[in-house]
Parts: sequence; C-alpha cells; structure tokens
Amino acid sequence: MTRVATVLEALVELADTLVADYDPVEYLYVLAERSVEALDATAAGVLLLSGSSWDLAAASSHELRVLEVFEAQQREGPCIEAYETGGPVSERDLARNTDRWPAFTPRALTLGYCCVRARPLRLRDERIGALNVFWSEPEQFDAADELVVKALADMASIGIMHERRLSAAHEQIHHLRQALEHRAVVEQAKILLAERLAVDPGEAFYWLRRYARDRNERLRDVAQRIVDGELSAQHFAPE
Repeated sequence: MTRVATVLEALVELADTLVADYDPVEYLYVLAERSVEALDATAAGVLLLSGSSWDLAAASSHELRVLEVFEAQQREGPCIEAYETGGPVSERDLARNTDRWPAFTPRALTLGYCCVRARPLRLRDERIGALNVFWSEPEQFDAADELVVKALADMASIGIMHERRLSAAHEQIHHLRQALEHRAVVEQAKILLAERLAVDPGEAFYWLRRYARDRNERLRDVAQRIVDGELSAQHFAPE
C-alpha cells in the first residue's frame, strides 16, 4: 500500500465516530497505530487533559506507555508543550537539546527515541490533549510528515469532539423527554383531581403541590399515584 493510500485509509477510519459501538479508548489506540503506519514512525501516543490532570489515553507500544505516563506525571514534554502552546512542537534530535525537557529527554533517549513531533488535539479554541509521534533516528520528518501529523490530529479532534457533543445532545434530549413525560403525568393528575374535587384545575394543582410539599415527596411521584389510582380525592380535599 502506498503512503497516500495509508494516510487516506487512516483518515477515513478516524472520521467514523458515529457507529453504534463507538469506543473512545479503541479510537485513540487506532489514532496512535495509524500515526505510526502513516509516518513510518517508531511509536506514537496520545495524552488527554481531564480536568487538571494529564492521562495517558493510548500508546502504540509498552515502552512508549512508560514514557508517556512519565510525561503526564512530570507535566513536561512535547505533548504538554503542544497542548499549552496550541501549535506543533518538534525536536529533530533530542540528543542535541537536552535542556528543552530536562526530565523527559533523558528518559526518551534511554528508550531509543531520538526524534519527536507533537500536535495538539484541538478544534478551533477548544483543546483536549495532544498526539506524540516518535522516531528512533534523528531528522526523521519533513514538511510532508508535518501535514500528515496535522491531518491525523485534526481528524481525531473533530471525531472525538463531534461524538462528545452528539452524546451530550442525546443526553439533553433524553432529559427533555423525561421532563415532558413528567409534565404530562402532572397535567393528567391535575385534571383528574379537579373533576373529583369539583374545583377548577388551578385549585386542584394547588392541593396537589401542597400534598407533595407537606410530605416531602416529588410532585411527579404524587401525580403518578393519582393517575394509577393509589391516591383518592379524599387525600386532597380542602379542610
């Protein structure tokens, strides 16, 4: 498979977050693995920011997992810098610049990583983490590689954020449906109570709410008991 085909296949795979069995953990592992394949790299990993803490989301190898956990704990390294600056970060030869990340770089070199490219996972001004790509030899990326890293990171960012927003929208719709269902039960109970007490619906609603408040019960639960016939009108008759 040519490099172009590899990149296109990766982008298509990362674009699909609408499948029913979408798994965000597996998705990020796919991002790491496809980054290695598309860039002929040694390893790739993803860090995500959760609240104020950095977490390892995925790594293409056990060795990189160890390094990325260290980077997250130290809050120092290419992923952290890419997230904080909001732009690409690269070091063509880590051995030549050990002062840039004094804690991270020696660990990376010990594990055989000599060259790194990082890109934030961001959509406009919203950032959620960063992608790290490593090579075992220095000077291993060019302008074309930079475009590939950007494309993979951007596509993953769009996919992740789109899925999050879609999930949030579904949750909001679910809560709205529940609210409407509860409101319908309350309205039904109010009409039933008004008929049985021979009062107008406004007064019936007053007694319904008073009953719930006096007993520290939820209005919708009391209404449901009226509709189900568990509470008769005499429980609400004005004194």
